[in-house]
Amino acid sequence: MKNSIEAQIRIVRHSILFDRRWYQEQYPDVKSSGMEPARHYFLYGWKEGRDPSARFVTEEYLTMNKDVRAAKICPLYHYEKFGRWEGRPYRLDSSREMVPTAREYIILSMRWLQRAARGYPEKCRYQKIPIQPQKILFATYQYAYACNPKYICEELLKRELPCEIVWLYKGDAKVRAQFPKQVKCVLAGTEEARREIASARILIENGCLLFTDTLIKKKGQINICTWHGSMGFKRIGMETFHTKSEKRIAGMYQKIHDILLTNSRFEEEVFRSSFWPNSVFWKLGHPRNDILFCTEPEEISRIKEKVRRKLKIPNGYRFALYAPTFRVNPTAEGRRRSGAQLFEEKDCYRLDYKLVKGALKKRFGGEWTILVRHHYCNAANKFLQSGMMTESVPATDYDDMQELMVASDVGITDYSSWMLDYLLSGKPGFLFAADVDIYAAERGFYYPLSTTPFPLAVNTEQLCAQIEAFDTQEYKENAEIFLEEKGCVEDGNASRYTVDRLAAILEGRS
Repeated sequence: MKNSIEAQIRIVRHSILFDRRWYQEQYPDVKSSGMEPARHYFLYGWKEGRDPSARFVTEEYLTMNKDVRAAKICPLYHYEKFGRWEGRPYRLDSSREMVPTAREYIILSMRWLQRAARGYPEKCRYQKIPIQPQKILFATYQYAYACNPKYICEELLKRELPCEIVWLYKGDAKVRAQFPKQVKCVLAGTEEARREIASARILIENGCLLFTDTLIKKKGQINICTWHGSMGFKRIGMETFHTKSEKRIAGMYQKIHDILLTNSRFEEEVFRSSFWPNSVFWKLGHPRNDILFCTEPEEISRIKEKVRRKLKIPNGYRFALYAPTFRVNPTAEGRRRSGAQLFEEKDCYRLDYKLVKGALKKRFGGEWTILVRHHYCNAANKFLQSGMMTESVPATDYDDMQELMVASDVGITDYSSWMLDYLLSGKPGFLFAADVDIYAAERGFYYPLSTTPFPLAVNTEQLCAQIEAFDTQEYKENAEIFLEEKGCVEDGNASRYTVDRLAAILEGRS
């Protein structure tokens, strides 16, 4: 344990964002105490709200990265160990992020090589840990009990297959309480987590590189990526990444993932042409979507009541779910604009909830409330959160997006792929895309939004008019045509099909 702490302090000490002299001048009590500045910051300083230099603001990094705050990890250590390579910004205003000089780039590269060299024996040590043939390890990019892995896990537990289920998580006891008692939960980034990664036969994730903290996948291990999108509108691939570190990381995807879950011919074509030209595809559907095919009134009522209770919504209201995607775009200088800047520049999230509720009442009857769930990249954006205080209910922190879909009678998004999941439920969906031309030019779409079943609006007035004029039969017919064109295979049994395959692997039949 002591050696681990010393190694972490060393990473902080060697960071080009740590300024020893500045730290002592800014905090004279540290200098008078005689404690080495990097050690003080790692052990005490960040917890007291102190900054390691004028270029890195502790509170800003914690605000933008809720998972780091919840895990109680030193912010600068996290950024240098994980955040930098994950492409995370460290300032709310990205224009204030430091551009390293050529000399600093050389220093940074040398330090990275030194760390890699020091870590090589450690990686060899993990390579020697034997694989346990019946162990399945799960992780999501949220590090919570969610998305496709959750529903695969539920099916495994339902069948009571002879396997050990382990899950990597981050956060406090409330996050831990989400998991079934039969699941072994391990805090991500710890020595125990690394040993679990090294010993698992099957690794299942809904993102990328969640298991590469300390070691590369070993011979005999199978890494399955369930992804977290579905027949998405917006493009993915190397052209959507803007920094060298992002492109380097993205280039590792195809080397890590042996198998990808897909739900359509379209999705296979996207995956094959983006990051996974050589991976095996299981075209079985997305397990998280099975719940959208549920026709049991008691189960649907249970989920609606769960959402109502957790979000503290009074009885008597119908739900419309508004869940837009994020905006992170390059400027002319090649930097990324922050969410706050984007909000000030564009009206892409300015939806008049009061007018929308009036239109919903006029077309569908009843009293309505709007559940607003922002993308996790925007979760800490104060500009967005301040706009949610009236006429809506914040739902960004609700752990299961699929349950929100089941509970909601209408869906609204801009370009988020959850709407393609929602389409399977048959319930009305609408696109509110105020910046559609800009987004199309910067990110790009796989197909024109006008070819989807969803009415497209660029302002609140248009959206309200489309809600009031919504034609249920036309929407249903267009949805059937769209799903057939994309080659969608969803039928509500993806969890069962997936676990059938996993059972075959565990039993040596595949």
